[in-house]
Amino acid sequence: MKNKNADRRLKQRSAGKYVVPDGTIDYRTMAKIMSEKGFQMNHATARNQFVFAMNKLMTFCVTEMNPKLTPKEVTDTTKLIINDTDLQEVIGDFIGYIWQLENETDV
Repeated sequence: MKNKNADRRLKQRSAGKYVVPDGTIDYRTMAKIMSEKGFQMNHATARNQFVFAMNKLMTFCVTEMNPKLTPKEVTDTTKLIINDTDLQEVIGDFIGYIWQLENETDV
């Protein structure tokens, strides 16, 4: 089964267009924010760090949910999950919610 999202992203790249979902930031903006906070990086590094974190989180979740999976099955399942744009949105919302809680001030 072909991944429709991968096809869409390939067409967007070849057309020189990148789509960023509403309410999110792109990797260049993310890199700029991180650099301003003292963590020097470019957009490729921001992307790699994000993908690394997603992979680590999803590997943990998959392993916890089914400890009997082989390492290859864990890797294959993790890759499928990481490429799910709906899951990425949920994780983004979750991270945003945690950030909001941590940065609330009592008025």
